[in-house]
Amino acid sequence: EGGVPYRLSAGETLLLAPGVQHGGNAPYPPDLAFYWIHFTLARGQRKGECVEIPKHVRLPEPERLIYLFRRFLDDQERSAMDRTAAGLLISLMLCEVARALRHKAGSERSAAWAGAADAWMRAHCREAITAGDVAKALGCNADYLGREFRRVHGMTLTDALNRCRMGVARKMLVETVKNLDAVARESGYSDAGYFRRVFKRETGMTAKAFRRLHARVHRNSL
Repeated sequence: EGGVPYRLSAGETLLLAPGVQHGGNAPYPPDLAFYWIHFTLARGQRKGECVEIPKHVRLPEPERLIYLFRRFLDDQERSAMDRTAAGLLISLMLCEVARALRHKAGSERSAAWAGAADAWMRAHCREAITAGDVAKALGCNADYLGREFRRVHGMTLTDALNRCRMGVARKMLVETVKNLDAVARESGYSDAGYFRRVFKRETGMTAKAFRRLHARVHRNSL
């Protein structure tokens, strides 16, 4: 478009400006299929009535836009399309493209919250904190933070906190001779019994077995 190249992949949309020359810059693949439509914008819209349409974006759910295109073509072929119906369908198409921009912004916010939570937990995991304390420290709603963290990392805040503590505990078991109660306490667990259960669930062996195994490895490598 106007000398600027764009590369589109499946599930993406491109908005071409009127009055600017555009066309393909390479031969189309033989199996290429795409939808396109011309439209005009209404004039004199008031603030708050407009939506921001991204120039080039990947759709979170492309099948929703495909359905609208197919509906448009079907109504057109059956002569069931009038000016009002066409305008409404095109408006829905544009709203679907605009939704992709909001989805992208939401994903960026999710990643930012999840990253902040992960960093704070790594810095404080040896303290007696809970998932609720993470949200409180970040000034965020606990349910929202838990949801966004799981969306980004695929695990709950509690699971992530346990994994962080397990890393501390494994290091202490290998590098020190502290007893299990001390290891549990210094890796953030006030309940040594709970620490033992979590350790076995996360590593597949007891803390004592883990220490014995790595002690043998250490001796054999000297």
